[in-house]
Amino acid sequence: MDCPIGYTKKIGDVEKFGSIIGPMTATLKECAKKCNISSDCQSFEHSESELLCNLNKEREPTNTTSKNKDYTFCSKIGKMYYILFVLNRKDIFVLHA
Repeated sequence: MDCPIGYTKKIGDVEKFGSIIGPMTATLKECAKKCNISSDCQSFEHSESELLCNLNKEREPTNTTSKNKDYTFCSKIGKMYYILFVLNRKDIFVLHA
């Protein structure tokens, strides 16, 4: 699974269930949205098969020797601006990473 716009995929994980919060039920898109609105969130881990999400304050994985199940580790790309168009609304949101 690829990471959403604004994130880059890394190999590894942050041990346990998120250094900010986790696990919580969410799709990949919902998980990224939760990370975007959290000022402390620098990365997230998401399992497509379990639909679980962990938010992390670490931008890089702390464990790079193995991957946790089917979790995808997505790290925020720093100092970039993103314009997100919400499909069911006409609002435009500018997020600072």
